[in-house]
Amino acid sequence: MEEIEEGVWVGESVPAENAFDFVQRLAGEYAKIKDGDHQSVRRVLQRAYLAALKMQREPGEFARLQADPFWKASFHKPKDASTSKWVVQFIMQARTPSVRILAGKYAANLDGLMRDKVGPDDLRIAKMEGVEAAYAAVQGRPRLRGLKSSSRRLGGNG
Repeated sequence: MEEIEEGVWVGESVPAENAFDFVQRLAGEYAKIKDGDHQSVRRVLQRAYLAALKMQREPGEFARLQADPFWKASFHKPKDASTSKWVVQFIMQARTPSVRILAGKYAANLDGLMRDKVGPDDLRIAKMEGVEAAYAAVQGRPRLRGLKSSSRRLGGNG
């Protein structure tokens, strides 16, 4: 069940369904979103965070996701172990390079939240302001902490 506060989703209890069914449901919801409906995209992304966490706790469900026929048709399985990337690319049905790039940015944002151990009901997730700004912040944070991040650059543009 979703909880709305000032028009913004602020949390969802862990769904009773298994992780892969939840991801499939989110893919269906994402497919219905109209261009420019940023609030709906943000809502699905917030729930994708919950789905990625759920996938990490249900390795059999993650194996189901990885074995889905979508990956045979797309020819572009994620090359790293990021659960978020697998989940988001599947939800977005990322078959084109531009959609995969956007999915990668969404997943990097979710991975940053996971790294910081942010709970799925934390308001920071509900108030994400733009993918590009969040992505820049997540990518920039290690440099602010003094850590090298050359391996984290995308396509040498970092």
